[in-house]
Amino acid sequence: MHTRMRFIYGVKLSSEDRGLKHAQIKEKYKGIPVIFISALNDIFDKVKGFNIGGDDYITKTFQVEEVYARINVHLELKNAKDEIQLLLTKTLTGSIKMMTELLANSKPEVFAQASRLKRHAQKLNEKLFIFDGYKTELAAMLSVVGLVSIPDEKKKKKYSGKQLEVDEKLI
Repeated sequence: MHTRMRFIYGVKLSSEDRGLKHAQIKEKYKGIPVIFISALNDIFDKVKGFNIGGDDYITKTFQVEEVYARINVHLELKNAKDEIQLLLTKTLTGSIKMMTELLANSKPEVFAQASRLKRHAQKLNEKLFIFDGYKTELAAMLSVVGLVSIPDEKKKKKYSGKQLEVDEKLI
């Protein structure tokens, strides 16, 4: 049974939910604070509630004001986590943009290679139905960063099939 409130769900665990493991609870209720309210007040039961993915555990009998206070705490925590995630995303996006522009201006041929890899990663994400594929796209863009520091003549020698000297291999 689900009772929807803003960011909060009241859930009466069915017999199948009671057997769920931590990862399953967290995945099933992803992004939603899980607060158990139970008549079971033994420390073992409380710890088990946390271990299977609960964010809080309230034992019966309780004061309504306490429940509201705990809900507010978890809403504030969720909002803070969301703000941090947004800030990290903006920071990462800005860093990627800066690195992309630097790469495009300093080594256009390496940038072209990275762009091709990124496009392939985007197509792969689409075919695999990966909707948050920015990680693979980022990896594709960053995979060629090491090429920036390799002198052009060494890269040309390597890609033309010529044998590199021992000291050239160390670069």
